Formats: sequence, structure tokens, C-alpha cells
Amino acid sequence: MKIFGFLFLSGLVTATSSLAGQNRWTSEGPGVGIVTDIMADPRDALVAYAFTAGVFKTSDGGQSWRSINDGLPAPYFSAFLIVPGAPATLVAAIGHSIFISVDGGEHWESRGQIDPQADVQALAFDAASQTLLAGTTSGLFTSTDGALTWIANQSLHDGVDSIAASQDGTIYVIAGGKLYRSIDHGASWVHLDTAQRPFRMIADDRSSIYLLTAGGVMISDDRGMTWRALPTPGFSVISLVPAESGHVYAFSDCCVYEYRDRAATWTFFAALADGYFPHQMRGLAISPADTTRVYAATGDGVFVRTNSEWVSANKGLPGDVATDVVVTPSKPEVAYAATFREIVKTVDFAHTWETTEFSWWYPRLAVSPTEPNTVYAATEVNGLLKSSDAGQTWEQVTPGSAALLAVAPSDAATIYAAFSNAVSKSNDGGATWMEIMSGLSRDSWYSFGPYSYCCSAGASAIAIDPSDADTVYLGQPSAIFKTTNGGWNWIPVATMPFVQALVIDPSDHNIVYAASGALGVARTIDGGNTWTAAGLIDKSVTTLAITSTDLYAGTEDGHIYRSTDGGQLWQPFEDGLTREYVCKLSVDRSGHHLYAATYAGVYEYDVIDGPSRASVRRR
Repeated sequence: MKIFGFLFLSGLVTATSSLAGQNRWTSEGPGVGIVTDIMADPRDALVAYAFTAGVFKTSDGGQSWRSINDGLPAPYFSAFLIVPGAPATLVAAIGHSIFISVDGGEHWESRGQIDPQADVQALAFDAASQTLLAGTTSGLFTSTDGALTWIANQSLHDGVDSIAASQDGTIYVIAGGKLYRSIDHGASWVHLDTAQRPFRMIADDRSSIYLLTAGGVMISDDRGMTWRALPTPGFSVISLVPAESGHVYAFSDCCVYEYRDRAATWTFFAALADGYFPHQMRGLAISPADTTRVYAATGDGVFVRTNSEWVSANKGLPGDVATDVVVTPSKPEVAYAATFREIVKTVDFAHTWETTEFSWWYPRLAVSPTEPNTVYAATEVNGLLKSSDAGQTWEQVTPGSAALLAVAPSDAATIYAAFSNAVSKSNDGGATWMEIMSGLSRDSWYSFGPYSYCCSAGASAIAIDPSDADTVYLGQPSAIFKTTNGGWNWIPVATMPFVQALVIDPSDHNIVYAASGALGVARTIDGGNTWTAAGLIDKSVTTLAITSTDLYAGTEDGHIYRSTDGGQLWQPFEDGLTREYVCKLSVDRSGHHLYAATYAGVYEYDVIDGPSRASVRRR
């Protein structure tokens, strides 16, 4: 039987990528990011897809993973489908846009949008009629030509949360909190009374329907005409996963249970060795090809169970959310990064990471320009902290809510910091502080809170002149200020919507670049008196880094660009990068070692060859 064959009518261009190594972004963590879901190939139990910062594929049962996001514009999916009967054909929904791969995710092709006003929430495929079904926030849509064109179903207009297409050709849809059934491939629908509000459903290989409701789990063997309640599970069911006829798994946030018809009861199946999943199970996958192999998606990556043992299986998956990274100026192999959970350190150019004695979400970091073991952390609750032993111990240097800080490159004792209601300065390495608010209005100071990731309270960016600790540029939500006397007074030098980053050219300190969340990159060549556009005006630029020859910019949509002519021309600089929010770029003094903190971990780039390293005057 021809299954989904129409998808092969569209040719896909084969692309190649360079090998990992020098002149390429690479990442070894730190840690592992949250895996939100996982799916197993129905014919090959060694093939599975994990959803984290994009979609990652294993072909060896979880021993290794690799990104398969070529052709996808964003790393998060609202729905994903492995086409039954043709497991190499994948369908992905990103908002209201549809993408299709016919080679197991190696390449993706855009199939356009279903409805610009509606996001796709569920996908299914009716093999009997060769129809692709998409449940959206405004109803059900169908396509019979490989997602090229879509037809709105005239009967179902409520938001569709779940779709199941059974092997006998029956289609089930949960829309508006009600269950509907069609036995004519979607031409007509009937409402099925389930007594309890349905949430999710699955169909097994004998066309039985399992329904997860507010009251428990129900099953129907006659197309929903009658329902019987399964025994009360005794645990909170997140979702259901079919294994084979009369055999279904359910999982809670900690454990897996199974139900078999012949046993007629739920039995405990498995949990991790310590009895729980550290940050909750998010998804479960079992291939019909081998039901003894179980994949679990959790807050700590992927676990695979074979031979009754769980094994962590994260090689190749992206790292934990990283919101800041700073390279030590005196030792480029040493860098500190802030993740979702902690501050970590590398001493070998990000090949390995070690944790420090620190546990608070999303701190902002700064490191001494002369002493690689001295690092500072600004936190929302614990104030400003300092470590003089590379993170082994920390001391509080000032209480309150600290959100942003910078250490003067020319004077390790001078620190500027933004707190919840003021900018302050220390001239003695944080031992004492003074407010420096002259010229700044407190009315414009507010806190974005600990979940703002790359943003900060009060000031949104600080840049200190590399050779003059008294000359500082300060970004606020709508303006840029400058001081030339160490903060005793500030003068406005630009009006600009939300300045996210500031950098000063090390070869000419009158040249300053600003990243705006709305206007791209701006530049001044006269110390802030006048500003002009410097490219990327259609991008939300979140971070900048600069050397004597190059300017780098990271964006909200996960891209990194480089300019060698002061922003007149920008080129993509992202080979090997997973396209996730770029929070921070950091570069060492030589310009040969770059670090990028992203929502997919920390990436490192060694600039060895490529474009000329000759000095470029940014005029």
C-alpha cells in the first residue's frame, strides 16, 4: 500500500556540514537541558527523537544523539508526528507553520502555514484515506497533498487538543473539552458522551481507544459506543503510551506503571534507581519493535531502560540553559558560566565543566581582569557575592537585589553594579560601596525579576572604557548614559529602546556599539555625541562582543553574526550552533577564543583560520 507517498514529490536539497573542531562552535554542556518529550520509531527500537533545544535523534538506542534541525527556523514544536507506516516521514508544527522531512529528519522542507491566526496543537495521519490532520486553536484542518494545502473542517471549530487515528479508519478528536468521532475520514462527526472531561487519548494496534479523563483512565473497544473504566491507578497520570494489544503504560512525574488486560490492574513498572526522576518525567516512549526498551524524557535529559536498569543517555544532547558566560582575560582557557541551577567553571576551553559552591538561578557574572580565581555574582535575593578561590567559597559583599555588574579592565578594584533601585560603585573590590545616581532618574529603575534570563534590573548594560575606569556607558530601558568622572554625574548620550548590550572598541575608545532589542546595532564614533545604525535592524540583538578586528552579535532567535567593518556588513557566524536564545557572548583578549551562553548550553569557538585577522578601522 502506498503510504504518504505524495510527500516524496518534493525534492529536498542535501546539505553537508563541516566537522566539529576548530573554526566551529562546539558544546560539551554544562549539564544537560530539560527534555520535554520523546518519541520512538515504531519499526526500529534503536531510533528515537528527543525534544529539547530543537529535535535530536538517536540511531543507537540512546548511546549518542545528534541535532536534526536543518531547515527548521525555531527549536520548539507545538506538535510533532512520526507518520505511521512510513517512520522516515516526519511532520513538525512550529506555531501555525508546517515542516516535513522524508529522510528521518536529516532535512526539512517548509510547507507553509495552515492558518496565521491559529497555532497547531496536535497532528495525526489517517492511513486509510492518506489524510494528514492538524488540530489547531481554531479547529480541525485536513490535507491530502502532503501539507501543501489545507481545508478547514466545517464541523469542528473549537480548539483541538488531541487527535487519534485508529487502524480501522476511525478518527477521534478532543475539541473544546469534548470527544468526537468520525467513521468517514472526517466528513462527519458525532459527539461521544464520556461522562468525564477528556484530556488525552491514544489508539492501540487493535483500534481500542484509551482515554485519560478527569476521573481516571477509560477504554473503548467498540469505537466509543461503550466505555469501561480501568481500575483507579492510585497515582496522578500525566500521559499514556501504548505498547501492544491490551497493554498500555502510564507515567506520573516520578514513575512508570503498566496495565495488561489479563491482569486487569495497574502495576508498578519502573522508576530511576533513587526512586524518582530528579526534575520530573516529561515524556515516555516505547517502540512496538522492542517493548523492553523504554525511553524517558526528564528534567535531567534522557534515560533509557533495558534489562531492568535505567541508564542516563545524554551524549550529544544540548546543555542546560546558560544565561551568562565570562572568560578570564588573563587565562582564556578559564571561563565561568551561569546556568539554570548553578555557576560552573571550565579550565580547558569548555571541554569539561565543574560545579562551584553556588546555587541560585540565573546570576550575572564578572571576573577580575588580573586574577582568574576572583569572580563576582549578582543575584536577585542574595545580593552581590564574591569568590576569591574560583568558586569554592563565596562571601556576600553587599545584600539586596543585585542585577548587573562590571569590573574595570584597567583596575581590578573598581566595580560598577546595578541594584534594585540604584547604580553603585566600589573602589576596593567590593568591600565598600557608594551610590552614583547624579543625572539618573530613579523613576526609570525597576526589576525584571529572576526569570528575565538575559535582562537585568535598573541598568540593562554596562561598558567600562578598557583603559579608563572612570569612563563608563550605562544602558537603561530607553536611553544610554555616560560618565567620565567615575559616576559622580551621568549625562544622556542617546535615546534608544531597551539597550541590551554595550561594547567599547579596544582600538579606539571613542567607538561604542549598542545592541537594541528593537533597532539592531547602533554605533557612535565620537564618544556618544552622535549615533548611526550599524546593521541587523531586523533582529532583536541581545549581546555583543568585540575585539580589535571583529564585532560579534547574538540574537534572540539563536543566531550569531560577525562584522569585520564596524557593522556595515554582517555575516552569519554560527556553524555548529544550536539555534537557541543567545544570552551572552564573551571573547578573550587575543580574539581567538569565543564563548556563547545560550538556552542550549555554553558554546566555544576557536578562531584559527578563516578571514584575515588584520586590524580594521571601524569608521
